[in-house]
Amino acid sequence: TTTAIRKKESTSATTTKLQQQTNPVTQSDEVKKQPNDHQPPELLPGVFLLSHPCDTSLVIKAASCITACGNIEWVRKAVSASHGEKAVAGKKVSYEDFDKGCLRSVAGCNGVLYLPWLNGERSPFTSPAARACFIGISSTTSKADMYRAVVEGICYSYKSLIEVLDLMNDIKDGFMVVGGATKSRVFMQILSDILGVKVIAMPNSRSVGTVGAAIMAGKSLGWYTSLRPKQLFCQQNYNNTDRTTAAGGSAPYICYEPSNEAKDKRVHAERYKIYSELSEILQGTFSRLLKVSFPVA
Repeated sequence: TTTAIRKKESTSATTTKLQQQTNPVTQSDEVKKQPNDHQPPELLPGVFLLSHPCDTSLVIKAASCITACGNIEWVRKAVSASHGEKAVAGKKVSYEDFDKGCLRSVAGCNGVLYLPWLNGERSPFTSPAARACFIGISSTTSKADMYRAVVEGICYSYKSLIEVLDLMNDIKDGFMVVGGATKSRVFMQILSDILGVKVIAMPNSRSVGTVGAAIMAGKSLGWYTSLRPKQLFCQQNYNNTDRTTAAGGSAPYICYEPSNEAKDKRVHAERYKIYSELSEILQGTFSRLLKVSFPVA
């Protein structure tokens, strides 16, 4: 999930701007609408607006894909471990060997593109019929190409969420990431290369949601006077300002700088355009396949 905290808006001006950029099919309809101060801001499909739990002047705007790293779990299971690869949990390829496989391929995966819509998609387009697929497989495609294609496809999905929230300018100095994927240096580096910005992996990031919930509950109960309580045990890990090393030298932030290779930048820019176009091109195909595979009696 990609989120942004914004001041409340009384019109649909921002949404209209995003609609023009990301959904040309409905652009003409949106432009005709006049802002109405008595209506809440309209949102693109798959974009959610949540009230800020502690500041009524703010809202949390969020966009999330249905399946992100679940794609990696699927391919680790679907493509069984082969000679030289360590198998875990039955026949799943280990995370270590999966990352090594990604490194054996190159940016662009030798022509293979993966669309990470295993269970449909929610944002930046909404389609329960959408499905994941590999495009560009040839007789020379390797398992390593497929591994890396899955990671690149997830990163393209993240980029599309950032764009639908109009955050590209906000993250030019760095994009902070939390969650289990931060444990993979390969994943984080590919994400940085595709976004073209520094990616900052937070320390102990798998527990960020739990810590946030605890802080908000504590503030509501009067235990804390702010959302950055100095007495909280996690203070030195989560309130660092230089984003390089946490206070006291513990749990350092890990920063990933984007590649300076002009070829890689060009490859990702072109592939992202193709990725973005395919969501619209394949909609009819996905719907037809669903009807054929699961006919309604």
